[in-house]
Amino acid sequence: MTDDAFSQVRQEPVRREGLAEKVLHRILGLIRSGNLQSGDKLPSERDLMGIFGVSRPPIREALSALNILGVVESRHGGGAMVTDLNAQRLLGPLDFYLSISKQNIGDMFDCRQLLETEAAGRAASSQDSKGKAELSELASSQKQFKDSVSFRIADKEFHEKISKLAGNEMLSRLNDGLYNLGLEIRREASEDVATVKQSVKEHMLIAEAICDGDPDRARQEMTNHLVSIERSTQEIFSKQEVAS
Repeated sequence: MTDDAFSQVRQEPVRREGLAEKVLHRILGLIRSGNLQSGDKLPSERDLMGIFGVSRPPIREALSALNILGVVESRHGGGAMVTDLNAQRLLGPLDFYLSISKQNIGDMFDCRQLLETEAAGRAASSQDSKGKAELSELASSQKQFKDSVSFRIADKEFHEKISKLAGNEMLSRLNDGLYNLGLEIRREASEDVATVKQSVKEHMLIAEAICDGDPDRARQEMTNHLVSIERSTQEIFSKQEVAS
């Protein structure tokens, strides 16, 4: 990779407002277009200053943000390089940038419906008999838990196993990020014995459909489960509003 990728932007200095953010988006644009690819070393900070027409601080801020996002990484001896851009690296910070609220809870569960129901369907179509057996065993083991902490740990593992069975790393990471949203709210919901029993029952039905290799039933059972989770989460929000 040469400086050719940056020659197109040399004559377009970044405007002063939101300098670091604009530099960040310029670099992301070069990656999306294919001008920058995995393994390419970025120009020096001094060269980037000249290319984008900004001072050193916004360059460093943009590079720092790209590093956090997993798009570039600092190399020993100086300089930055475009990473392998794999799904785990890029989607790991998802839950840091989103938060759940009364206003967006519906959107969040809508996304979970779109992604997790598809994951359940694909898991049912999977030929991974060992993975399916582990899922079934995990679902069954939840019936004996006497405390909410054990259930929460198993619940996380249950949803992760389904995503892995689906065989798509990007889908798995997206599901994981969405699952992590609102954990504090669901932590309170899991203290309710009836809510936990209902979730365990629904987990069993999902696992049975997946192990039976029935994608349509697996999607439906996951849909039912997510509707229940959304309902209990909404109830916690309502209780908090009354208390405040």
